[in-house]
Amino acid sequence: MQSIVKNNQCLLDIALQTIGSKEQVMQIAVQNENSITDDLFIGQKIEHGQVNLNNRVIAHFIKNGISPATGNTTADDQEGIGVWNIQIDFKVS
Repeated sequence: MQSIVKNNQCLLDIALQTIGSKEQVMQIAVQNENSITDDLFIGQKIEHGQVNLNNRVIAHFIKNGISPATGNTTADDQEGIGVWNIQIDFKVS
């Protein structure tokens, strides 16, 4: 089987979405000659097997239209108090 990487997806996201388990992430990494921490790019093709599927997890993602995307983002993509600068992005009075 093959998956196409979406924005901010990592190998763990691919494993969860397609196999329903984090345990297969190392197998997917080796099969694609990646490290589990490698950054993936949008549109990249990832090969994976279909062994030990957790159909309940997969069905949940499909039913709810969820595509896990926990990969790294740049600070420009982030919002909120965790990335704001005092007196620049918001004023303290």
